[in-house]
Amino acid sequence: MLFIQGGGEGAYTEDQHIADALVAALGSSWHVHYPAMPREADPDYNEWKKQIHSRLSALSEPVILVGHSLGASIILKYLCDSPAVLPAAVFVIASPVWHDEQDWYWPAAALPANAGSVIPKEVPLFLYQAKDDSVVPVKHVHILSELFPHAHIRIFKDGGHQFEKHISAVAKDILRSVKVNADEY
Repeated sequence: MLFIQGGGEGAYTEDQHIADALVAALGSSWHVHYPAMPREADPDYNEWKKQIHSRLSALSEPVILVGHSLGASIILKYLCDSPAVLPAAVFVIASPVWHDEQDWYWPAAALPANAGSVIPKEVPLFLYQAKDDSVVPVKHVHILSELFPHAHIRIFKDGGHQFEKHISAVAKDILRSVKVNADEY
């Protein structure tokens, strides 16, 4: 599994608990790769995209891709850019949507209007959000659910931006996704 952190000063350290909780919930047979992303306080989409591509290419397939916050939105944009390496499944936690010119605007990471048709439907996509997230409003997961109608949506009453208490739900979905994909072969 490849886990991509959120952005902002100290985000790698702050998101370490999510990576650790995934390791604990999934068990010792799982390898969670958690690279520090470049320039976390002032992220550049192309640098993060290169890092994600490099990491995905280096890992044996199938790779589960998990992202939090800014990292989650960059994963979605990366997948819309038609990458050579596709993950086996994608799990997006508290992802912002970068379309709102007054509030959430980052053209480099904005998803195309046809995002739902660009990412293959064969790649399971899960979207997670907590209603009490004080960083990314819950409306963002609703926008993503419209862009990706085939996605599995999980909205929790609490958990905040760091998704406290609900990483086990993400892990359960990961395990179910792997079993479903393994049954297809």
